[in-house]
Amino acid sequence: MNLVMSVNALGVMNMTQIFLPEMMEHGGHLIFVSSIAGFVGAPFMTTYTAAKHAVTGFSRSLLFDLDYMGVDHVKVTTVFPHFINTGLVSGASVKMPLLFPMLEPEYVAEQIVIATREERNELILPRVTNYVVVKVYLMECRVFRAYCKLLGNDLMKTFRQTRDITIQGAFQNGS
Repeated sequence: MNLVMSVNALGVMNMTQIFLPEMMEHGGHLIFVSSIAGFVGAPFMTTYTAAKHAVTGFSRSLLFDLDYMGVDHVKVTTVFPHFINTGLVSGASVKMPLLFPMLEPEYVAEQIVIATREERNELILPRVTNYVVVKVYLMECRVFRAYCKLLGNDLMKTFRQTRDITIQGAFQNGS
């Protein structure tokens, strides 16, 4: 758990702490990579999801701070991709690949460049996922979980078979 939080949440915060002072003087653009998990929980991803929720809250609060201070020369873009076709998710299958495809890294990189040029605060990929994410705020939690299950947010079970996927496993050190 500590490793996941350190890399995915504290890494973002520590790098921001290092680079933000210089950016406050000269300008710049911070790009944070969160995940759809930063909006929507998913089974077998408890610690990862918590870390990505932390990135989401951190980036949105930073935007409020910069706005409140009248800083318009420091930009922030947070990226919320669905699963990216990397070794991290090898062996996973997507339930509805036409709606929620496994994203290619090159495509994600291209979209980040576009979002940065457009100075967008948030980028959700694939775009159709926007329609899922908005429902997290409109549905009761139990109903939303059933909705996500229907859409296939449990794909992590297809490749984590060698790991402990119990609630206890989610809280073991290093999980």
